[in-house]
Amino acid sequence: MKKNILIFIFLFLCSCSVNIKKYSDNSLIINSLEEIEKSNKSNLITYLSKYPAYIEFGFNNQNCIKTKRNYKNEILIPQSAINSPTLVESEIVKGIYHYKVETKFNLNHMTYEQLLLSWYEKMEYILYNSKIDSIKEDKFLRDDILDKFCAYILSPYTFEKLILDESQKKDLLCNYPLNDLNYYKEYYLSLKDSLTSVTGDDFYNKIYENYIERVKRGEMTKEEAEKKYYYLLSEPIQHLYREQRVEILENLSSILKFEKFYKKEIKKFRENAVNWKDLKNQFPECLKTNP
Repeated sequence: MKKNILIFIFLFLCSCSVNIKKYSDNSLIINSLEEIEKSNKSNLITYLSKYPAYIEFGFNNQNCIKTKRNYKNEILIPQSAINSPTLVESEIVKGIYHYKVETKFNLNHMTYEQLLLSWYEKMEYILYNSKIDSIKEDKFLRDDILDKFCAYILSPYTFEKLILDESQKKDLLCNYPLNDLNYYKEYYLSLKDSLTSVTGDDFYNKIYENYIERVKRGEMTKEEAEKKYYYLLSEPIQHLYREQRVEILENLSSILKFEKFYKKEIKKFRENAVNWKDLKNQFPECLKTNP
């Protein structure tokens, strides 16, 4: 009887364990995932077990993280992280968190707020799981995060401004939108209002303007935008109304749910950041930064 109980416990523990190797073929990424699983961010690995994604280094040394949601969810992390194990781990944390928010709230647009939260998650991972001396001695880590690290420990608002400025610069490279959450909320609210007079030009003009913006950001080609737009024009009015109403309400619902989550999450991240303000005395470089 005792033997059977032990076997049951063993099988139960095996069933609860996560098979890290199925998330990547890269040994460096696999090792990093194992380290993350032992850290205070292990919940991200648990999320992967429920909503699997494949993790790999990005192409052409793109200094960004992005997700591709197609037949296979993928999380790409920058090649520039490869020389620092801590940097690889923190980039994976940032990427999984970004993917978690995107899939949990079914977001169809990447926003500044989503990017900002994932950066906070990355900084917390580094600070809670690295010794201060290790951060000082890791040249590749310091080269990548020092400006953000200093902004983070000086003031959450300094940190957030820096992330916004950098995300705007990298917009074309990484396909991150320049727009914030409020932009998309207002956009779908206006679409909802204009849909009541779908026979007029207002609805089509808003759709067209949005497609042009997405082309400029590199999210779709001009040909793809034209194809989607002409498809809308060719749709019977009643069918278009029903189809667009469902899509608009779904997007609006996702955005409003994420907005509620964001307000709670950013409050928590800001409060946690304040706890590290005394670190500036250990990093003379940070004292030169204006908060």
